[in-house]
Amino acid sequence: MIKKEKYLFWARLFNPIVIVVFAILVWLLINIANFGNLLLNLPLVIIISISILTWFIWCIIHFNSWKKVQRYFSSRTLYKSWNFIGPAIFLSLCIILVIGQYRSAQEIGTRLNYRLDYIFNVRSVKVTKDNIYNNGLNKFFASIGQKVNLPNKLYVSPDDPLKITFDHNGKITLFEGYLTGQNKDKSGQTYLINYDTSKSNKIIIRRSQSDFDTKVVKSNNIDPLLKITNTSKFSNTLKNEAGSTFDLYYAGTTQLKPTQQGIIDVNKNGDTTDIEQTSQYNVPIYIHGETAQAFFRFFDSRIKASADLPAPDPTTDLNTNEVQSFRSKKIGYRLQVVNAALGTYYYKLMQTNDGGRTWTPLNNDPFHGEGGTALNVKFLSKSLGFVALSQNSGTSSKLYRTEDAGKTFSEVTYDTKKYH
Repeated sequence: MIKKEKYLFWARLFNPIVIVVFAILVWLLINIANFGNLLLNLPLVIIISISILTWFIWCIIHFNSWKKVQRYFSSRTLYKSWNFIGPAIFLSLCIILVIGQYRSAQEIGTRLNYRLDYIFNVRSVKVTKDNIYNNGLNKFFASIGQKVNLPNKLYVSPDDPLKITFDHNGKITLFEGYLTGQNKDKSGQTYLINYDTSKSNKIIIRRSQSDFDTKVVKSNNIDPLLKITNTSKFSNTLKNEAGSTFDLYYAGTTQLKPTQQGIIDVNKNGDTTDIEQTSQYNVPIYIHGETAQAFFRFFDSRIKASADLPAPDPTTDLNTNEVQSFRSKKIGYRLQVVNAALGTYYYKLMQTNDGGRTWTPLNNDPFHGEGGTALNVKFLSKSLGFVALSQNSGTSSKLYRTEDAGKTFSEVTYDTKKYH
């Protein structure tokens, strides 16, 4: 290829019109990666891509015929300059596209990040054994193991107990909660498990990397839950409560008090009301939708609880429409109702430094006089924390942030993104 022919070929291949059209394509692809709208923009993306590809193929096929056309060399200086400028701009746009796609893949909240996370970290499996009376929870977890390689040892989150709802026949209708474990390479793995028969007959498992704190999880082993729910004492006791739908909350070891009713040792007959106050792996059962007091608490006296201080039971002394979480085994925070009117609740922020045994006021009005229903309270450190409030019957919500250990809160505002 002689020099003049090179000038003509590259200048014409990457002419200004091609560059402008390719720039539009780059913008569209980055916009789709960030905000979605794939179906809306897909026809235009296909048309532009095919047009550019067709142009490149046509230029390559007709290269030899250009040798005979001398009129294209009338502005040789222009072709010589565009011979470098055109490809340089095209290459720059390619780099912009790669960087844009990479950032979209890394930034949480973008459409591309969501899609990639779903492809690599979300699995679903159809449930075939969903009766807690017949199979306990062993078959249910065996179904999960068909799609996900679960660690040998699994633990519940001390802040978010595992919740299981089942009807009077023992059919599981809801299963939700976080489980954590340690991989063979000692890295931590968290699994968010959701199963809701009102939406699907499949279990949805979302996994993510996490830190594995061996000190926290000692009291939150899930094995006692599997053993207790697989006993005849557990199933027969609940079968006798005809017509009832139950909520099961499991948070590992919690305090069993002698004054509590309905405490059942699966190794003995009848209630166990003469026990000393002790920490035990136990499975509290509530009437569906009522968390003020456990209907039954099952435990197995053969299973020895960890000597470590157990994580507090998030449902103990926690009234309806109140929420709490624990930053450590001893330090926790609770949004406690102080007033209510027509379904609107007003809260104060409480803190415990002894694992939930006693609570003291931390902020009497964290929501600045706003009322609603508390969604969550979470402290990431001693000073940094967040509280959330749902308003207008759940149609809107507000998030508040503190950086001075809960003394003052300010509302968090952020831009919203619409996905189509």
